[in-house]
Amino acid sequence: MNINVKLKQLMLLLGDIVILYASLVLTLFLRYGQLSNSVIEAHLGPFTVVFAIWLVTFYIGGLYDLPSLKNDLRFSKKFVSLVAASGIVAIFFFYFIPAFGIAPKTNLFIVLAVVGLGGYAWRTFCNNILSAGAPTSRILMVGYNKTVEDLVNHIQQNPQLGYEVSFWMKEGL
Repeated sequence: MNINVKLKQLMLLLGDIVILYASLVLTLFLRYGQLSNSVIEAHLGPFTVVFAIWLVTFYIGGLYDLPSLKNDLRFSKKFVSLVAASGIVAIFFFYFIPAFGIAPKTNLFIVLAVVGLGGYAWRTFCNNILSAGAPTSRILMVGYNKTVEDLVNHIQQNPQLGYEVSFWMKEGL
């Protein structure tokens, strides 16, 4: 796989991790008015497991696939549905596996809201950055048929993929 693709995906992953833990810290501060070590320690382990599950959910749901990194209605629906699915997984995790000794009802919903808003803002920003700038690969298209036309349209509508049709010889060689 292209190194640029891996770097873009790594950037998205690291940003998601920052958003997840920042949302936890912000939630704990809002909920308790301060950040004591005991509160952080009580929540850090369980939420780390939940966040790992969420990241896997995001990956399986396609949030790290470059073709889906476009600020359109399809992306918004996908993001919202994956955050909601992650929230449902977290609810089951905390309430049906009480091994961690916390049942963060309010905290979980605050974290979900902050992750939803912060994550969406982060992804929108990244999508704009990844779509902007010079394409990494310029392409010469030779010939004309429906498949080539569809491919050219797809490349033009998805700049986040890093390709640009530099020249199209419709008449062939």
